[in-house]
Amino acid sequence: MLGWLACFFFSVQGVLAQDPTPNRGKKSLPEDSSKEGSTDLLLDRLLSRQSTLNLAIATQKPLVSKDKYHDIAIYARALKMGLDLKEYEVKGGSLRLAKVADLGMARAQRKSSGQWAPRGQFENRAYLSRVDQSIQPYSVRFPKEYDQSTSPWPVEVVLHGRSDGLTEALFLIQHEGAKPAEEKAVILEVFGRGNNAYRFAGETDVFEALEDLFRRENAKGATKLDRNRVLLRGFSMGGAGTWHLGLHHADRFYALQPGAGFTKTIGYAKLDPETLPEWKKRILGHYDAFEVARNLNMVPVVAYSGGADPQKDAALTIEKALARGDISKTHFQHIIAPGVGHQMPAEWKRQVDSALFPFLKMGRKTNPDTIDWTALSTRHGKYGWLSITGLLETGKPGRVFANRKEGQLEVESVGVTHFSLGKAAFLDCNSLVIDGKTLPIPRLDQAAFFKKPSGWMIDENQKANRKRPGLQGPIDDAFMDPFIVTLGKGTPKNAQSQKHAEALLGQFRTEWVKFMRGDFPFVEEDQITQETMLGAHLVVFGDAGSSSILAKLQNQLPFSWEGDRIVWGRKIPIPKGASLPSMVLPNPLAPSKYLVINSGHTFHEKEFHGTNALLFSKLGDFALWHNHEETQKWEVLDSGIFNEQWAFDP
Repeated sequence: MLGWLACFFFSVQGVLAQDPTPNRGKKSLPEDSSKEGSTDLLLDRLLSRQSTLNLAIATQKPLVSKDKYHDIAIYARALKMGLDLKEYEVKGGSLRLAKVADLGMARAQRKSSGQWAPRGQFENRAYLSRVDQSIQPYSVRFPKEYDQSTSPWPVEVVLHGRSDGLTEALFLIQHEGAKPAEEKAVILEVFGRGNNAYRFAGETDVFEALEDLFRRENAKGATKLDRNRVLLRGFSMGGAGTWHLGLHHADRFYALQPGAGFTKTIGYAKLDPETLPEWKKRILGHYDAFEVARNLNMVPVVAYSGGADPQKDAALTIEKALARGDISKTHFQHIIAPGVGHQMPAEWKRQVDSALFPFLKMGRKTNPDTIDWTALSTRHGKYGWLSITGLLETGKPGRVFANRKEGQLEVESVGVTHFSLGKAAFLDCNSLVIDGKTLPIPRLDQAAFFKKPSGWMIDENQKANRKRPGLQGPIDDAFMDPFIVTLGKGTPKNAQSQKHAEALLGQFRTEWVKFMRGDFPFVEEDQITQETMLGAHLVVFGDAGSSSILAKLQNQLPFSWEGDRIVWGRKIPIPKGASLPSMVLPNPLAPSKYLVINSGHTFHEKEFHGTNALLFSKLGDFALWHNHEETQKWEVLDSGIFNEQWAFDP
């Protein structure tokens, strides 16, 4: 479905962009006039290198595979990002950009078609992101014996810590010059779109990089990498990422190895729960490992902390959560290095690796007889043959415990309204019992269940309008999958509201590129077709006057326009003045995709510069912006979460 779209973005926004030159007015130069000439000269040299590199890559494009092209073009994209965002103005920035240009030229001029780096050293690679069609980097280090081994190699996915100066250029340069190592596993280090703590598109990036690696190495029937022996590990911000990704996607890994980080947003970010509305307390736990600590039943964890590191509270918080339940002690170990601060010395890494070794030998559980899974969102509701597909309330834990024994599959649930079972669930089973009710073993196309007041039933209406995996909100969830953005340019219902919509669009564009390190997927409204909407979430800025799409849908939205005023779907007092809705909901024109109205990410520059724990949804599923006539300032008048049927609560 996205074929034409991929081609469109690739040709318009690809690494060989037609207008890569940043604004070179005096405002972009240092205030010290004595440095203006030298800065301008450096910039001219970088632009000259960019032109040479782009030409060399364009020459290579028809001669190499798509994978090789992405591996070369990532250097040009790193250079373009540095120029567009004026990263040459920071200390050492121009040297980094010159270096990445040189590395890109060396690749573009290579005659060999083999690997980019010797075994034992990092090899920089890249892939085309399905989210926004941007080229994203990762780096992989293969053991020296990699090509001689006949057994599939284990993989370690390593999540980096926070680095405020981290860019594509710096990531590529650091790994290109890294010293060889002797690990007995393939090491995958992800860029993760920078410093977003592997949330939202950063989460998608981890799994896209991993899948790109497996696709390449296990191509043409080869099995060089072992999917059942993938470890997730990281330290500091990478530790936080390991906690939350590992306990929300436990069926992807044989073990987790978090170091430091955080596991509970309210405590780490020093938020006062007494001042937070109930809906916000629910939504800010979206990525909290604390809330789903029971999932440790499904994946072993070897946590590491420095004894003098305040961030050891991450693992201690999990220990407290585990004390409330029946978690196997073999599934959780916490190794503490006495007197050590926020670091992991080599001798302690060796101890951690030794503790991980038994789990490496066992490998990942591929078809367990027992699954005990907790989810706060259907986005993270899957483990193996079990999927939680409906919750009583999004943001409140739903749990399913399924046990296969002596020919019977017995399922118990709490806080869950819908779930499904894969074919493997019924292995050697002739009986199915859900919360005490016996049901027939379903056909494969009916292995979905929903809860009525009378008990569980086979779900024969799986297309009912309700929240479901990948379509459950909040607003920020839409930017984990392919999306496109458009702006209504007709005559708006309210000129002030349209102006605010355009300001929100501009803010989203700037922050997506700068902080999510992406290409902004903007499409003119008259270029959007039914095929477009079936292949990507649609983000529309404007109102029913300026946007033909919103005009077409105005009778299917939970609000309406009366003249230049908003009629909101909740009974709240709305003062005089202009209003503008922001929200996410299923697209009535493409029900399997989101429609987002007047919003990008709901966390902004302040949160990106602050602690990563603040990168949670600030508006939930919906918000009503209002312009106060006296102050002429836009503020959020109302916000919250839709119920499970995508409607306002009464």
